[in-house]
Amino acid sequence: MSGDKHHSHASAHDRHEAATQVQNAAAPATLAVQAAEVPLAAPSRPAEGAAAPRIDSSASPPPASPPPTPLLSKLLNLADMYRAENSIHQAMSIYFELAEEHAGAPEAYDALERLLEIAKSHEDAGELRQARSLYERLL
Repeated sequence: MSGDKHHSHASAHDRHEAATQVQNAAAPATLAVQAAEVPLAAPSRPAEGAAAPRIDSSASPPPASPPPTPLLSKLLNLADMYRAENSIHQAMSIYFELAEEHAGAPEAYDALERLLEIAKSHEDAGELRQARSLYERLL
């Protein structure tokens, strides 16, 4: 009977050793998987007061610049006509709408150029308050 007891004790010991070997053999693979998921560098912290960037993995990146649309071209042409007739405030209103509401469109860039030209013309005419106001709004 003592032989059976020793035999069952040895079997339990053998089972424990076998389980430990299995765990040790599996551990490096688990560690490798875990290490692959850990970023190499910590992400930079947003500036104080700045909102943390949101990541939307389902969204595709926006196109570099959308193609011109007939409506935006018409608005830009209308603003140019107002400017040619010296109706600067009406022209500026449309230019700002294009620049602010349609950022990225080619017409928005054209509108910003026109606004800079108007600011420069105010500056050249000695109308420094109007020039400064426009330059500051364009910042």
